[in-house]
Amino acid sequence: MEKTNTSGFRKVAVVAALLCATLQTFADKQPPTLVITTKDQVQHEYQLSDKAQVTFEGKSLVVTAPGVSTAYPLADVLRFNYKDMAPSGIDTVRDEAPVIDYQNGMLVLTHLKRDATVSIYDAAGKLVRQLKASRNGTHRISLEQLPLGVYVVKAGTTTFKIARQ
Repeated sequence: MEKTNTSGFRKVAVVAALLCATLQTFADKQPPTLVITTKDQVQHEYQLSDKAQVTFEGKSLVVTAPGVSTAYPLADVLRFNYKDMAPSGIDTVRDEAPVIDYQNGMLVLTHLKRDATVSIYDAAGKLVRQLKASRNGTHRISLEQLPLGVYVVKAGTTTFKIARQ
């Protein structure tokens, strides 16, 4: 029978879980609780504060909190999880719409996503220029080569009218 090494998986899982706990700690007033369940079905709970540490030493999971340090042989740990926290530690994700501004002959677009299309139309509705964002973030586009006039700029669902004078 082949023996499987789960030590590496456990290390990755604990690190990922600790990262989630750290993110959540900033959002909540009360820190989350680490629950370690051993194979004999005994649950050991630790409130995670900014001074608590979970590390691996040899083949043991070591929890160090103010006043206590306990080592659990990895072979005896059935599972560990966090209580009273969001599964990812991230409560909301904002999807910001592009912001379009015109300053000194430069079109400044912020919050653009990679591959977003930026279209510039003249007053008659004719497409005069179209670009694709090569990366996420802020982009500056010179409009000096366009004739003076009124233009409509569209990026995603955001539309902006500019007057090049």
